[in-house]
Amino acid sequence: MSKNNKTITSVVKQQKQVSGLFTCTLEHQVVDTKADFKWEGPRIDPAEWEKVLAFFQWTYDNHNSECQVRGFLHKTEGWRFWAFPQEARTGMSAREFEAGPEYEKSKEQRAQFNDDWMYFLTAHHHNNMNAFQSGVDEANEKNQDGLHITVGDLGEKSYSLHDRFYLGGNLINHDLSWFWDIGDALAETPAWTKKFLPTDISDRLARGQMCRKVAKDAPFPEQWKANLMVPEPPKIQVPVHYQGGLGYQINSGRSTMQKHLPFNAHIDLQIARHQLIGIAKDFGFTEGGLVENMGKIVAGDPLLVSLTQVLYANDVSLTALHEHMSNNRSAATQQNGVPDYDGPNYAKEGAAWGHLPE
Repeated sequence: MSKNNKTITSVVKQQKQVSGLFTCTLEHQVVDTKADFKWEGPRIDPAEWEKVLAFFQWTYDNHNSECQVRGFLHKTEGWRFWAFPQEARTGMSAREFEAGPEYEKSKEQRAQFNDDWMYFLTAHHHNNMNAFQSGVDEANEKNQDGLHITVGDLGEKSYSLHDRFYLGGNLINHDLSWFWDIGDALAETPAWTKKFLPTDISDRLARGQMCRKVAKDAPFPEQWKANLMVPEPPKIQVPVHYQGGLGYQINSGRSTMQKHLPFNAHIDLQIARHQLIGIAKDFGFTEGGLVENMGKIVAGDPLLVSLTQVLYANDVSLTALHEHMSNNRSAATQQNGVPDYDGPNYAKEGAAWGHLPE
């Protein structure tokens, strides 16, 4: 069974009235909801689910971006999935268009699912991070009836999977095998041994089967590729240590020695800790868990991995670093394109040195 249990508080109002005597409105707070749910619909076709995983893998391999797919359910035709026009590289949760020409395309593509199809599933991935429900995910999902799936670890040998099932704003305890046929996985298990198996063995088997790595050339609709709008990566100036100061790499004429000079910045332990703890909370990690996952968070960009490690190792405030560089950017045209940061404003208590990993 899913371990996503929550107490839902709701309010029910009841009015009592005796004409000419009194009127009273009673307000009842419901602090717990228990659901007796039975699934009677079709299960997800593995071939259809493979299309979803193939699209996820393609977006990760080609764009290092998250993406989203919606699932529609028909009583007799089963499940079908579709990736509507959406923006790439928007963070941990994919974002579909809500206005403009791309939104009009979404409405046209939605027409293929007529009133006989019920929208009842969302799926998205977290690139190479572990699968979990972020705060943004929860806000988006709790008022959408149906199954919500997050896939993670796309760069690993097998995926991770986290899912939630909501009805009427309530998070329902469920078994993923309701929606996925585990086949004969337990057929050869002797009856006398089944009492020793975990009570959620069917749920575990369903998750394991849905996490199998998809083949690189596994097919999915070409329209899904066209529906992923990938923005041009922003042009950024890379901070480097150059001739004794923190500067910007305006040109590529640096020597081999200069390329390996250390990086430096101010220390602001308190601000840095608050920022890291805040980020960790948003992503559902402890602070230590966030640090352990830093490599996955910025996977595919060795520069960001190295820079993040240096900042954390030196307890550097990201805000202080950004302000420090921004305030001196106008000097970038001086001294062969490199600002001088060795003056009195920089040489103050708290400055420290860190080294980029070899």
